[in-house]
Amino acid sequence: MDATPPPIPRHRADEPPPKKKSSALKIVLIVLACLVGGVLLLLGLGAVFLWLEKELPVTEADKEVLLTASVLGEFIEDFQVQAEGETFRKIKDIDGSHGLEYSYEDEGLHIYGHVRLERSLSDAKTMYVIEREAEELSIDLIDLEMSVRNDLLRFGDDSQAALLTWDGEPNGNFFCCRKGKHVFCAGWSGLAIEDAEMFEQAVKPVLLRWMRWQP
Repeated sequence: MDATPPPIPRHRADEPPPKKKSSALKIVLIVLACLVGGVLLLLGLGAVFLWLEKELPVTEADKEVLLTASVLGEFIEDFQVQAEGETFRKIKDIDGSHGLEYSYEDEGLHIYGHVRLERSLSDAKTMYVIEREAEELSIDLIDLEMSVRNDLLRFGDDSQAALLTWDGEPNGNFFCCRKGKHVFCAGWSGLAIEDAEMFEQAVKPVLLRWMRWQP
């Protein structure tokens, strides 16, 4: 029995033969695969970092070692804390170190603070430099200018105080310090303290509690 031959693809003699698939498609697929793989890797690393830190409940004792709107509000006439603008966060890292984060934002006052208790003195020294430089970078990114004013307050083993200006006008302050394994950093805008006595009244009571903080 004669076998039926397979159909011949339609192709006119005056047409060029069908082109073979270009290797460009393979390159595109490889690039896409790399991009997707990179995204998945970043997501995986983010998940690992979240897994490596444990969020803990924030206690009233924790809040006492942070420079909050309630503290700075004492130096602003008719100031009232807006509870919805305030956030607290407490974490424990996989290495046993602890951290507190605080932020406050309303129409007139912005505060960010970070407190750390490291496992070793060397870690604390490193974290102090990291925190200070990170604050300085964030200040620069929002177009504030920082002038070091260590005459405002010196505290602990290492410290730096600064005045923040915007368009040449005093707008806020920054203070970062380390005492042993403890690290403290806070920056704020909307209240500029240029007097050393006033600065000490605002910040030092918090620091005295902070240096004894045990999470």
